[in-house]
Amino acid sequence: MNAKKKTAEHRGRVIAKNIGMVLLTCVLVAMTTAAICGMVFAIYINKYINPQLDVDLNAVRLNLTSFIYYEDKETGEQRELEKLYGIENRVWADIDEMPKQLRNAFISIEDARFETHNGVDWKRTLGAGLNYILHFRSNFGGGSTITQQLIKNLTGEDETSVKRKIQEVMRALELEKKYEKDDILELYLNTIYFGQGAYGVKSAAQTYFGKELSQLTLAECAAIAGITKNPYGYDPFRFPEKNKERQELVLNEMFRYGKISQEEYDKAVAQKLDLKKEEAEQSRKESQSYFTDAVIEQVINDLKEQKGYSDTMAKTMVYNGGLKIITTIDVDLQKQMDAVFCDLENFPGTLGKDGTMPQGAMVIMDPYTGRVLAMYGGRGEKEGNRIFNRATKAYRSPGSSIKPLSVYAPGIEYGVITPWSVLDDVPKNFTVRESGWPKNEVNYYTGRMTVMKAVERSFNTLPIEILDKVGLNRAFQFARTNLGLTSLVERRVKTLNNGSEKIYSDIDYGPLALGGLTDGVTVLEMTAAYSAFVNNGIYTQPYIYSKVLDANGEVILENKPVQTPSMSAKTATYMMEILKNVVTGSQGTGRKAALGNGIEVAGKTGTTDDSFDRWFAGVTPYYAGVVWFGYDKQQDVGKFATNPALTLWKAVMSRVHENLEPRTFNTTVELKTVTICADSGLVPTEWCQNDVRGSRTIKVKLAAEDVPKQMCNLHVPVEIDSETGGIANEFCPADKIKTVGMLNLQREFPKAGIVVRDQQYLMPYEPSAGMFLPLNEDKKGSCAPICTQHNVENNGNTLPETETTEPPESTEPSESTDPNGSTGPTDPASTDTPTHEPPGIPTSPANTRP
Repeated sequence: MNAKKKTAEHRGRVIAKNIGMVLLTCVLVAMTTAAICGMVFAIYINKYINPQLDVDLNAVRLNLTSFIYYEDKETGEQRELEKLYGIENRVWADIDEMPKQLRNAFISIEDARFETHNGVDWKRTLGAGLNYILHFRSNFGGGSTITQQLIKNLTGEDETSVKRKIQEVMRALELEKKYEKDDILELYLNTIYFGQGAYGVKSAAQTYFGKELSQLTLAECAAIAGITKNPYGYDPFRFPEKNKERQELVLNEMFRYGKISQEEYDKAVAQKLDLKKEEAEQSRKESQSYFTDAVIEQVINDLKEQKGYSDTMAKTMVYNGGLKIITTIDVDLQKQMDAVFCDLENFPGTLGKDGTMPQGAMVIMDPYTGRVLAMYGGRGEKEGNRIFNRATKAYRSPGSSIKPLSVYAPGIEYGVITPWSVLDDVPKNFTVRESGWPKNEVNYYTGRMTVMKAVERSFNTLPIEILDKVGLNRAFQFARTNLGLTSLVERRVKTLNNGSEKIYSDIDYGPLALGGLTDGVTVLEMTAAYSAFVNNGIYTQPYIYSKVLDANGEVILENKPVQTPSMSAKTATYMMEILKNVVTGSQGTGRKAALGNGIEVAGKTGTTDDSFDRWFAGVTPYYAGVVWFGYDKQQDVGKFATNPALTLWKAVMSRVHENLEPRTFNTTVELKTVTICADSGLVPTEWCQNDVRGSRTIKVKLAAEDVPKQMCNLHVPVEIDSETGGIANEFCPADKIKTVGMLNLQREFPKAGIVVRDQQYLMPYEPSAGMFLPLNEDKKGSCAPICTQHNVENNGNTLPETETTEPPESTEPSESTDPNGSTGPTDPASTDTPTHEPPGIPTSPANTRP
């Protein structure tokens, strides 16, 4: 028995020992396996998973919506004008802006233990992992915390894999070490997507409820928080019932975790949500204004030029950088302009050859500061963003509206003319065009004409002669450099298909005197150029934004008035007198621009010879405004009773000035009123006063140094027969003879048939060989007629009455104070008798009309 007992005990010890060895072996194997797995996992983590996540608040803000602001005229406050964003409408909100109830709603439904865990809710994570393997609950939910969801939002990584989940967990732990809970929650609530293109709680509040965050009710907070699980399925606009179910679940979780009371819960559940679906849809349909388009273009260009950004980076900054752009727009002026340009009744014209209608563009700016206040770049309602803006991008020939900038202003500045200098309105060249060049809108030439009158009626001949005296290069640089017409082409060489080269240049008669430019000018350029006349000769570079601030509020771009003297104060004063007369003169092409409310208006029309483009450049003591009208693809716009550009200008400016105080232009150079001869611009003689047409003296305004001192040498005494009106001969009765003044002026042309209206008031003379005398308006005769009714055949007796050539009825004004037809006194005459030699041969015969 004892032996058996011992044997049994021995076997038991052996078995126990073996079991122990097995267990020890299993433990060792398990430990070894775990160690190996740990090492393998460590190697895997080290090689394939990067737990580092460089999260920077400022970097995240680079995906924010940018804002366009304007300055309130009355309060000086900056107010939002428009939003700019690429794909994502994301508006940043600091954590302090977010109501406590909104934060609690997200925490309750998304991550109840957010405030206590270290980035990972291990309990939920393990439960989610087991549920993934065993599938014991279909609605268990994910294990991601708010921190982990933020990682997903920042990285964009959402693949379903063990690797990504492990990486997400490790990054969440890292993120919690780097940032406080409020920082993480702030980032999360600003990056999450809510549908309808809205990113972040601030955009969601504005999109769905049209409210700021501080105005949200508990019910609205819960509705917003309920969207995040499925932005499409719980979209309040698309599926309000589903969103309501989700909202009540959020409220229930808030009550469960003690974030709200029963009373608050009941009240929130009972509240009917006031969704702003129509407003949101309308906001998405609305296009950015032409002004905003121009601002975007300018900011992008300035970021590239001043900051050295690439085009892609500059555009990304504008649309996604959370920029704050302060513009110069005057919203009231812009509304007035919009009302006119959106009303198609204000656009005359017919369907063009290409099936399109005429377009228009306008810019209004402050002539004293350079601030662009309003612009419109097309016809009718704007459709689309960053479409072709004709106010800033359309380069068109300005026609006669360029003359004040490239001819008259430099002519005055360089002492070639004054407003009351007198030149000959006759053809200047016959080699460019055999019939004589340039031509006027009317089919005749007037003869002796003041500069004031030539501008009033937009005649083309005087500018050619003035330009010839100023010099092409000097006039070109004046317009391009002094007045900012940088689009003028100095020299461009183009290789043609046949291999030859063609040279283009605006340093020529046609471009500078008649507006037939190589490329053209923009409405914005013209507006700034004309502003210099109002601002006492100071040119101010136009700008459409004053500052650009980054997402941190730091100024990265800034514009301030850049002013340069473009002409003397006297030139500016004279030019204002000239341009006012275009509006007030009896034959002024801009008469219909007058506002009639005590506010002075000055300006200049422009029409290209082919009638492709119509312009009106107008200024008041308050604003400068320029309008262009024409087809996008150049073609004849047709004939109108009034220049359509002027009609649009008047329609806008009448609204803009409606409630403004009467005001006149503030010129600084004193002008004195003097009397001059209208045909020579010199000091009148008795023969100027006793011209055959009546007195040819006019009162004008001149600066003291420009008052003529030389007596008129153009008028001479001539005896005429008062009965016949012809120049008296030796047989005319003595009692019928009287002495009058006539012009001692010779005109000869290589081509016959040139009509000059004042030719019948010139002394007769014999033409040179091969030359022709100009005709009168009725094309009869060439100079003052000699009496033919008294001669030797009837011994001095008067012959029976025969047909005589009567002077044509003048279309000039009848006021004897101004034979040139100007209604108001203006300025000086040249102290030298004007020359009558035609200038050199112009190489660009393009012609324009008023």
